[in-house]
Amino acid sequence: AETLCGTPRDKIQKRMVPGGHVGLFMGGRTLKETWPEIAAWIIKQAG
Repeated sequence: AETLCGTPRDKIQKRMVPGGHVGLFMGGRTLKETWPEIAAWIIKQAG
């Protein structure tokens, strides 16, 4: 997706976590560990 959007490369962050499509949104570990990190990154980008 990063090659298809206009977001500058220095504003793109990648994170690989184990799991499938449903686990990304519903997995207990993902909800506890990954999504808080994603939320913090989004808040930081918003300024």
